[in-house]
Amino acid sequence: MKNLLTILLWIVLAGNVSGQDLQTARSYSVGDTLPDIKLGKYLVNDKGPDATLHDFRGKYVVLDFWERYCQPCINALPKLQSLQDKYRDSLQIVLITKDTEANVRMLLGRSEVTKDANIRLSFAVEEPALHRLFPHTVIPHVIIISPDGVIEGITHGEEITETNVAAMVAGTKKSWPLKKEGGGVTADSDTVMGWRSYLKRGGIGKGSFSKDSIGRLTGVHLEFTPINIYYKIFSYFKLNMLSIINKQRVIVDVRDTLTRRQYANADLKLPFFPNEFPYLHYNSRSEYNRENVYTYDLRLASPRVLDDNLFEQIFNELNNCLPIKAKVVKRNVTGWVIRTNDRESSPAKSKGLHQPSYLNFDQAKVFVKNRYLVDFVKTLRRFRDAPPFVDETGIDFPVDIEIDFTHSTLRDPKAGLIVNNPLDLEVLRSELARYGLYLEQRQMSVDVLMIHD
Repeated sequence: MKNLLTILLWIVLAGNVSGQDLQTARSYSVGDTLPDIKLGKYLVNDKGPDATLHDFRGKYVVLDFWERYCQPCINALPKLQSLQDKYRDSLQIVLITKDTEANVRMLLGRSEVTKDANIRLSFAVEEPALHRLFPHTVIPHVIIISPDGVIEGITHGEEITETNVAAMVAGTKKSWPLKKEGGGVTADSDTVMGWRSYLKRGGIGKGSFSKDSIGRLTGVHLEFTPINIYYKIFSYFKLNMLSIINKQRVIVDVRDTLTRRQYANADLKLPFFPNEFPYLHYNSRSEYNRENVYTYDLRLASPRVLDDNLFEQIFNELNNCLPIKAKVVKRNVTGWVIRTNDRESSPAKSKGLHQPSYLNFDQAKVFVKNRYLVDFVKTLRRFRDAPPFVDETGIDFPVDIEIDFTHSTLRDPKAGLIVNNPLDLEVLRSELARYGLYLEQRQMSVDVLMIHD
């Protein structure tokens, strides 16, 4: 049963501060007629900062919930601007965020996706009230409102396409795929090997590993396609990190043609599921997800340390249930050793133990400040298609290193964080040289995940 949220929303009518109306609001669903709700503080809008939903009566309204940390949301802004320009007489798009006006303006001016795109969309900023009216956990989250104020759809951002918008404003599209937030236990398996688990179809592409205070595993919750479920577990246990799929660490040996296309896609492009629809017999991602995304939930009766026995138990359970299987094999691959000629006087040496300590990366750079080289090497392993790295510098003191990939020909601004891109070894080599570090090629035997049928 859907939980109803009871909230109080103050709506201040323009020019009538003394006449504030106290409106008892709730969460709204498809088919509901909306009251004249205020649309928040506007960054850009012809109606001004006190615009309400009724100001756009006669137009379709698209409320798009987003945040500036959501790269797919940012990538969609030029497309949304194009749709707004083309259908301005019959469509109003409103981008809703809890973030501040200053942060939104900074993003629009600096992001390589938006800074030259002349984005003039309407942004409702610092807006928590609308999030309570339309609760969600995954973004982008889109509300479609008819010209007479009725909710026609609650759907995914990918549904806002030229084809769908054209049909909507023409009055021929009356239904949208319903976005489901997922979650919730539908059934528990028997207690096996000291845990309770379930596997069901459907999910929203999120996951986590929970630990106790001393780092022992207490549970797993993954909502992904089978290859991604296997890889998350493989990455967590075998690579000691969680990262996007690295094709150098995956072999897909699925012989059945249809199964291969359904779960690994036709040409094995990352992230091993289709990016464009229609695909096979699926018309949209939400339709594909309902059938091919699985939710795996595991709760351990007692916290466990990570070991090969626990890993094999989890894989055995998944192999008994999922439509494709997985195992770990050894493969010889080309890796890189990081070395230095002068450990003691290395320019990488931190300026002092009392300096701030952090490890971070953004859209173009990797920053290591007052941390050990092992942390830096682990970050390199997060890059898409990164080869194995081994630290043989002998450096046993904290380092300060900044690697700048801004001008790398392999960097795609739409990929978001720099680790979502292939690792540019030439740039890395050049940048490491500034710190007296260099790369040496070596053949290595590493664990590889093999997906098979």
